Amino acid sequence: MALTFEQQINLTEYAYNPNPKIVQQLSIIHEARNGELVQYYIDSNGAEGDKNTYAIGVAVLNDRGQIDHYDYTDYTEVEWNAPTARITRQKIDRLSVKAFPGVGAVAAYKLAYRSISQIVAPVNYAPERQAAPILTALIPPDVRSITFTLTDPTQRDAGGNLITYACYRIVMVLGYHQLEYITYEKQITITDLPVTGRYTCYAIGYINEGEICSHNSAPLVVDLIGIYNAWPEVSPGYRLSYTLSRYMQNVRLTASTGTHTDASIDATDITLTLAAENWNENNQQTISNSNIQASSIVDILPVLVASQSDVTNNELLKSSAIYESSHVNGAITFFAGIVPTSDVRVRVRLR
Repeated sequence: MALTFEQQINLTEYAYNPNPKIVQQLSIIHEARNGELVQYYIDSNGAEGDKNTYAIGVAVLNDRGQIDHYDYTDYTEVEWNAPTARITRQKIDRLSVKAFPGVGAVAAYKLAYRSISQIVAPVNYAPERQAAPILTALIPPDVRSITFTLTDPTQRDAGGNLITYACYRIVMVLGYHQLEYITYEKQITITDLPVTGRYTCYAIGYINEGEICSHNSAPLVVDLIGIYNAWPEVSPGYRLSYTLSRYMQNVRLTASTGTHTDASIDATDITLTLAAENWNENNQQTISNSNIQASSIVDILPVLVASQSDVTNNELLKSSAIYESSHVNGAITFFAGIVPTSDVRVRVRLR
């Protein structure tokens, strides 16, 4: 479909179009922001140039008071500004510029004398940051939660409208750990923090999802009590699995995170003396020893022989038929089939 131009401006003769007026490969692009209209071209020296103006239009606001688009009316004249070079300062011999909705100009050019092409996307990159939201906090007496309140800034944007954010990101920093919360409300309460510590908190505002965001708010430093005293190796609620195996002389418990705990399975031998006068009427005798645990496996053995007295002791131990009756934490009870008339030493192996 052919376009019909009701108003024509001859840029070569137009008084409000500064030099150069005769150019090559001219593109006129309506940029995505603030109704900007830009001429992109190659001048007589082979350099890229551009001149801008602003199309007369009426801003149409969205439901948050932000500029959604412009309704343009007829205009009979525009005044172009002095040339600049947005795309490149190098000499070029080809230039192509296209406009993309919401993005603006995207340019491709070829360097003169060389077979090298470049793409600039977008030509007018504007990393806008709006004024930061105001962040305040309320902490209850138990210091186990925090309620953040967000207030939009009182500044106005480039279009003269009060800045209104659609959602917010609250960041809580503790050392090299960082917690982030997204809220569409102006108040949020955070509970069950993972770790006790001093958090540095700030907020960022977003005009639309994935669009322009604000500067960071002024930080708040707060002391809070969390679930743990140190940062957990896994997230709270994560389910671990374990594997039990033997590693050399140890039992090894290995978690699915890779961490492990070893418990020794080496036997411990202790030597106890059963005094002849300490046997009771039930042929039993109890001896206290801190090495004995209720969970221990107990073996009653003869003492190791290093002399004739050890041999005599072991013969008496055998003839007395001494066994373990029971054991608890810190104590063991022996039973004698025949109560010996002299002291007997026994070797107790604990596993």
